[in-house]
Amino acid sequence: MLGAGVIALGILRSLGRRGVPVTVFSIEKDDIAHHSRFGRVISLHSPGDALAIATQLVREASALPSKPVLFVSGDSNLRIACEQAAFLASAMHVVLPTLDAALTVLEKDRFQAFAVRHDLPVPRGWTPQTREELESVIESENLSFPVVLKPQRSGEWRSPDAISALGLVKMLRADSVAQLREQWAKVVSLAGPPVLQEYVRGDDDTHASYVSYVNDAGTELAGFVIRKHRLFPIHGGLATFAGVTDEPDIASIGRDIVERLGYRSASSVCFKRDSVTGKPWVFEVNGRMPMVFAAGALAGVDLPWIMYRDALGMPFEQPGSNSGTGRWVALTQDISAMRQYRKSGELGLLRWLGSLFRARYIVEFDPLDLGPFLYFLKSHLRRLLG
Repeated sequence: MLGAGVIALGILRSLGRRGVPVTVFSIEKDDIAHHSRFGRVISLHSPGDALAIATQLVREASALPSKPVLFVSGDSNLRIACEQAAFLASAMHVVLPTLDAALTVLEKDRFQAFAVRHDLPVPRGWTPQTREELESVIESENLSFPVVLKPQRSGEWRSPDAISALGLVKMLRADSVAQLREQWAKVVSLAGPPVLQEYVRGDDDTHASYVSYVNDAGTELAGFVIRKHRLFPIHGGLATFAGVTDEPDIASIGRDIVERLGYRSASSVCFKRDSVTGKPWVFEVNGRMPMVFAAGALAGVDLPWIMYRDALGMPFEQPGSNSGTGRWVALTQDISAMRQYRKSGELGLLRWLGSLFRARYIVEFDPLDLGPFLYFLKSHLRRLLG
């Protein structure tokens, strides 16, 4: 497993319960996945060096009695794995997209261009590189406000300076030309030119994702739609509270986009349904296992197990229904989301607590693997005590 975090924890538990040994390679010194009893942790010697990371993985894999299966968590790790795919495949089973397909979904400007070429239902978007180009867009494109600004690549707005100036956000909303100019200039000074995109109307519960797994032969082995009910950061972040739903139009569009990309492995096509017209708009594709993948368990879909069995050429039971009851929640992120929703007046504490009674899958809690939950409690107790 290359990468840690909530995604790795879900994979560890899926495979670990079935007796599959898992090794996590991570640069994090203390991470929730490190506290699971289902895996051992190895620190990466040269974080950021793609060849060095691949060499370390190949060396460890070559020492095992049989070829292991590679799982990847996080955008930067996906890029590394795709760049080194041939080398990694010499010592382990890998199902990865081509580097071109991976870069198309990792870089928002490339995906925007791909979407326009294929006439996909995406909001209009631009990537002005200079102030002059921004003014040209303002003057010639008849912008309909509000609009949003997004980083071209994941992580560009996570530097200490960017967080200090912009806050912990994944997008900025501008309601006027003046605000757009001000925000664009601020972002450019911190992290380079952002993507400018038209805003899709709707609250956070109008967000959805089509999560799927396509094998090396191009066959979709699993696919389901996630309805997101809360996000962090709010109004444009990752799902923190979600469920599985049957929305055929989103599934159809998501499946078509994955096919057009020629994408292999797990992915998540992200949508927002316009609250006025009902039209689903695509705004990005996550080209790796999404954090919310484990919500599939609500509908009988165990994505890591399907991926593992497929990579080894072994049979597996077909996934369950297209929808499920109950909710999936990532408590660590959902607590942070609740604080932001509460501050904005959108969600009260009692209503938030009440919603948790619907949770059937809690990321941090597993009675067979209590270490991550104890780590969660310890971390939040430490914050409460200052």
